Amino acid sequence: MVLTDCDGVLCPRTLTMCEGHDIKSFNALDGIGKYKLDALGIEYGIISGRASQTVLIRQQTELAVRCIHIGARDKVQTYESILTEYGFRPEEICYIGDDEPDTELLARVGFAVTPADTTTEVRSYADYVTIAKGGEGVLREVADLIQQVHET
Repeated sequence: MVLTDCDGVLCPRTLTMCEGHDIKSFNALDGIGKYKLDALGIEYGIISGRASQTVLIRQQTELAVRCIHIGARDKVQTYESILTEYGFRPEEICYIGDDEPDTELLARVGFAVTPADTTTEVRSYADYVTIAKGGEGVLREVADLIQQVHET
């Protein structure tokens, strides 16, 4: 299973607000990355600390993501519930995170990934640092990497 944070991974770290509503930019490459994971039979989900209807619209409605946890105050507890619900072991999880709230998860999974523009501290938790910056196709890069491993 591949799990990701949202802000700083699927979207740039910029938070744009318009009259109390957030506006997010998603990279279309990541949508194709999600479909590549689907084709490989790999579950995909999101654990985001921010509660955003924009994330739900993009991920649930447009990309048919089933595992979406937004407003997750305790990402570790959410992660543990996902393991139980889906029956995965920690070593079967890839987590993509970009900031300090993600470090506990990065330390617990089988394959920890951070975007190129993360901090040095967070990067130290990573097994792989993407070439792409957050919001510039990070999920697609990871999906391509997983696909290459499956083909060998």
